[in-house]
Amino acid sequence: QGYVATVAWSDRNNSDRVSRLLGDLANGILTFDFDEQLVDAVNRLQPADVAGAYEALIDPLRGNRLTVFSRGKPGTAPSDGEPIASMEAFKRRAGS
Repeated sequence: QGYVATVAWSDRNNSDRVSRLLGDLANGILTFDFDEQLVDAVNRLQPADVAGAYEALIDPLRGNRLTVFSRGKPGTAPSDGEPIASMEAFKRRAGS
């Protein structure tokens, strides 16, 4: 819902609108409704869709990983952490 609210936000001024529409044109979207298409697609997502995408995209063996952190101090992010090799390993660790 938060992402949808961000995408569906109205243009603040004509400059924002022109930038958005020129961006659509640059990406080959000639209907000028990319934001609406994106909102519709996000609204149709089911939890299984997100889980499937996660499984397909996150593969520590290929170097693809998900890093989650809480920005305790602005501008800092951890450079270390414990890699999780699989969703099952994450679930086992979270249960302990």
